[in-house]
Amino acid sequence: MNDLIDPVIDDIYQACFDAGSFQKMFEQICGLLDAPQGCVMILGKGSSISYIHNINPESQRAYNTAYIGEDPWYRQAVARGLQKVVVTGQELLPTREFRRTGFYHDVMASSDIYDCMSITLEDCGSDNAGLILYRSKSQPFFGPREKALFGALLPHLRRMVRMRRLFEERQFMQALDAEALDHLSFGVVFLDHDGTLSLANRAAEAVLSAHDGLGLRRGRLVAIDTEDDERLAQGIGWALGTARGPFPASVGDIAIRRRSGRTAYALQILPVTLESAEPCLLTHHVGTRRAIVVVTDPEGQKKPPVALLQQMFGLTPAEASLAAEIGSGKPLSEIANERGISTGTARWHLKNVQAKTDTHRLAELVRLVGRAWGKISGSE
Repeated sequence: MNDLIDPVIDDIYQACFDAGSFQKMFEQICGLLDAPQGCVMILGKGSSISYIHNINPESQRAYNTAYIGEDPWYRQAVARGLQKVVVTGQELLPTREFRRTGFYHDVMASSDIYDCMSITLEDCGSDNAGLILYRSKSQPFFGPREKALFGALLPHLRRMVRMRRLFEERQFMQALDAEALDHLSFGVVFLDHDGTLSLANRAAEAVLSAHDGLGLRRGRLVAIDTEDDERLAQGIGWALGTARGPFPASVGDIAIRRRSGRTAYALQILPVTLESAEPCLLTHHVGTRRAIVVVTDPEGQKKPPVALLQQMFGLTPAEASLAAEIGSGKPLSEIANERGISTGTARWHLKNVQAKTDTHRLAELVRLVGRAWGKISGSE
């Protein structure tokens, strides 16, 4: 099963931080579960994102006109308290009954939708997220195999929703200041709309001042190696919207070779659109495109910041510190010995961490921390 879902899990975590990857993530899920149609949404007070896959406009119009909140599958799920578990249309309403509903004839029939499999990922007041997949009449109903695969993706999808909200929260972006950024162990560079450096944290300044692969020229980020510099300029151009076409993921991740011969820096370039009516820390200008460049030194990245794990997974300081040590590959017994606590106490903290991160085995926790940290730091 891991061989099937691993590429999809990678896309799920990429969608946390790159809106351009959201469609690819959902299409990968549809392909994995042999679902030709579906939709996914993350709605909230701030930014919202949704994607409808292969559902014809006629069905969408009919739903929006007369059937919002009247989906018999969803009403059955609510009535039976099944919104937050993976459930199929056959489990909610047998086909014989479903085909007698106006919802089927007016909305689903024109898109040849005959069965569904769905999950509510989040339901917190105005913050809602959900995913539903559909199959046609010519296909078999969703069964145990598809539910098992969907269930394996579920904790990652829920983490994606939480991490995306954290990443996109405007208050978080506006509250950033140099002092806070200086606590990060990886470099963060903010580029203004014209590509000039707007802000760099302490780790990024150390990289730039070393002149060991990266530097500044006339206020712009450059690579010392000519080929690397061309790729870097291309990636920044796409992120800032000065190059034509959508932002391709292939130019967002760049290895920058170093003059010293040490392991190359790993750069992740992220496009950012600021729609605030007021200037913020990232720029003195209003609106237009910006870019964030995350610079990671693989030789210096040993474990993720404790504070970041606290925010991601709702951990206490002690739990987040333990998760960071576990994620770096340190044995539990060694962690307990260094902290002067018993192995039993360390296991108790580990149990709480696994409960909050929806992990059941130590290897799964190590993998989760590694994935989450890799996506943020740009080290994957």
